[in-house]
Amino acid sequence: MFNTKKLGTRLKLNKETKYLALLLLFMGALRFVNLGYSEYIPDETYLLMPLKISGNFYGWDRFLSERKGPIQFLVTYLVYLVNGSVFPELTFRVPYALFNSFSILFFYLAVKNITKSDKVAFLSSFIFGVNGFTVAFGRIVQYQSLNLFFSTVCMYFYSDILKGDSGNFVRNVALGNVFYLLSLLSHWDAVFIMPFLFICCVTQLRGTYNKRSYKILAFLLPVVMSILIVSVYFAQYSKNADTMDYFRSRVGLSLNVVEKIYEYDFRYTLYNPFLFRLVMVSAIVLSMVSFKKHKYYLLWLVAVLLFFVIFIKSSGTHVYNFLYPISILVGSSFVEIQNRLRGTCKYIGYVSGAVICCFLYYQTYMIIVDNRLEYPFVSEKILFLETKQYNHKSLTNNIIGFPLRRNWMEINSYINDQNKKLGRDLTYITNEHRSIADMYMDIEKKESKAGYFIIGIKNPLSFVQDYKFSQIRGKEHLTTVRDRGKTLGRIYLVE
Repeated sequence: MFNTKKLGTRLKLNKETKYLALLLLFMGALRFVNLGYSEYIPDETYLLMPLKISGNFYGWDRFLSERKGPIQFLVTYLVYLVNGSVFPELTFRVPYALFNSFSILFFYLAVKNITKSDKVAFLSSFIFGVNGFTVAFGRIVQYQSLNLFFSTVCMYFYSDILKGDSGNFVRNVALGNVFYLLSLLSHWDAVFIMPFLFICCVTQLRGTYNKRSYKILAFLLPVVMSILIVSVYFAQYSKNADTMDYFRSRVGLSLNVVEKIYEYDFRYTLYNPFLFRLVMVSAIVLSMVSFKKHKYYLLWLVAVLLFFVIFIKSSGTHVYNFLYPISILVGSSFVEIQNRLRGTCKYIGYVSGAVICCFLYYQTYMIIVDNRLEYPFVSEKILFLETKQYNHKSLTNNIIGFPLRRNWMEINSYINDQNKKLGRDLTYITNEHRSIADMYMDIEKKESKAGYFIIGIKNPLSFVQDYKFSQIRGKEHLTTVRDRGKTLGRIYLVE
């Protein structure tokens, strides 16, 4: 499928090779360092718990009616076949981290094709890859990394048709369609790269590279194929009442504009506490000044933003889809300004850009990769800046990819040992999210008159804060769960 001779020529281009190597090195570090530290979160247990229970494939009914797309189930099951267990966490996260890392490289190649600039492509890819959202997604077992990878590969093949190589035109269109459909089957978020595909097709139609019929085909084919495949999938999807209820809770006419803008700002601030929003806004303003040059990317951003504001009821972390056009706007705006500077001002521009990039990289490392403090449960210091203190109400449904460990493996072993010592088979209760507890515990979760253990977790993802279970009298404190001097929770016995 790939032209190895062309690929070999491409890799010989010294500047491009260096840029790709730097991106892979630095973006890979943000995704792989301490990757196995955190325990599974509910989004991950949703995928893995069925495998822990049955050890078999999920079943075609669930596979075809899955509300977030079936590809993540297939990838996770393939890892399970090789590993034979749902642990350790690192084993299942590595493939997703790889998909995520390589998505940055394909984004670079796509942006380079469409802007004709190595510098714009590198800076755009750096901003895209260093953002807290994309890094966090690369550190969990969930669809986002698959979506990013298949979408950026699709963007690369579509952007490649702009080179005017008629011999590879059909191949690029066909492969672009295949990867677009894979992205669509990973998650509906794939629809948000359609403006990029449209940009490539419009540029082709305005050019003189191929016959007009072929150019029109480049746009119509993915639309027709997507409608056909999605129709088949949606027919099965719509039969499941739970998935349709989920879909209706997320998508539908909703015009709470102010509330939604606040929500988007909150999430971008949570995952990028300082400077990133200023960089984004500055790039958008500067791009508007040179509207003619940046019009396609601005219109792409406006189209996605309007769709979210009008039709998305609950955006969650899906606001990361704004990053595609914003990253290109940041890269192109900075390079455009830099090209206009002369002498000392030009060097000041380079230094300023490097400082901003280093700060953003360090910030993401501290809040997501570094695990000495578990942001956002506690404030993190980024050089001389301290992040805000979040309450548990504001963090609900927003904890994806952050460092989080409560020593559940050790808790399970301790409870099992206690049951052996007592010669009993006691159950347990906990304030932690049930899916997490079920994932790690061997015994049943329920309150029993015969006696039971209480596992109180400090800062749980259930956000039930009373980890000392003060309402239960007469309980015996067995042990305090600690790690590196920090209290993670308490274990009690009720008889």
